Amino acid sequence: VDLEEPADDHAYRERLAGLVERIRAGETLAIACRGGLDRAGMTSACLLREAGLDADIAIDRVHAARRHTLTLPNQIRYVRHWPPSS
Repeated sequence: VDLEEPADDHAYRERLAGLVERIRAGETLAIACRGGLDRAGMTSACLLREAGLDADIAIDRVHAARRHTLTLPNQIRYVRHWPPSS
């Protein structure tokens, strides 16, 4: 459901870790969900957090890249509480 944060947090974090590995290997990714807005925006922002960006900067960059994305409070909160792995 697009209105929610990931139901299985552990599985989501594992999936993002795999995406980070692909990016570091030089691959290009396209991130999409059914509407291309909130879940895709949340995932993009979490990837930016993994790259070391502050939550607000990551959210701002996602908003700048696509208007009307990452608008749901619970998903924004999820991004803000995302602990980048270092």
